[in-house]
Amino acid sequence: MGNGYAIEPVTSEVFTPVAGTVMSIFPTKHAIYIKTDEDVEVLVHMGIDTVELDGAPFDVKVSEGDRVEENSLIANVDLTQLETAGKGKSIVVVFTNLEGTSNLSLTASGQVNHNEVVGSVSTNN
Repeated sequence: MGNGYAIEPVTSEVFTPVAGTVMSIFPTKHAIYIKTDEDVEVLVHMGIDTVELDGAPFDVKVSEGDRVEENSLIANVDLTQLETAGKGKSIVVVFTNLEGTSNLSLTASGQVNHNEVVGSVSTNN
């Protein structure tokens, strides 16, 4: 699927890690696909094994075609509902088109705030 990282949320708010355009929101609201101006494709996947919840725990705050800035609020997730359903609450960020052209370098670990940089993408030139 691609390189990425996971965040274990402590609040219901989900923020975009990049600026770009919302290209797709899965019908089950559990995943949002964003494309940056540099054509980096980013998938923000909310929760683990959550597609079968049919969107119930997710309140998406953006629409397809919207322009988002880094750290924009894109969704709220009912973490209690995920826990009750026996689902993982990790927010997984996957860069789906880096293979062979770019690298993801993670620079943070441990507890981070939504406005902290956790890594960067660089091209293989």
